[in-house]
Amino acid sequence: TPPRKISKRKRCTDAQLRKSCGIIQERSAGACEAGIACGVGRPAPEWLRDHGSHAHHIRSRAQGGTHAPENLLWVCYRCHRYIHGHPMQATLWGLLNTRKGHE
Repeated sequence: TPPRKISKRKRCTDAQLRKSCGIIQERSAGACEAGIACGVGRPAPEWLRDHGSHAHHIRSRAQGGTHAPENLLWVCYRCHRYIHGHPMQATLWGLLNTRKGHE
């Protein structure tokens, strides 16, 4: 099958996310910004950096969130799973915003 055509809007979004990821990686110095399941923001082990650390949207795209750095956290895999597995606690800690729209 031929590769799927990527819309111009999607390409733009991906470029915006890549740019913001660079900013939040620098902001966090490679450490998990959540630190709730991994040990309070210690830098991820070398073997986990490429596979487990990534951007987490505080307000999801589906709920009106953007790829702006202020809406993103650099988190390890373990903390990301915790955030989405415990949404009420994550919301109290400011790691998740489930309200729709911009405030």
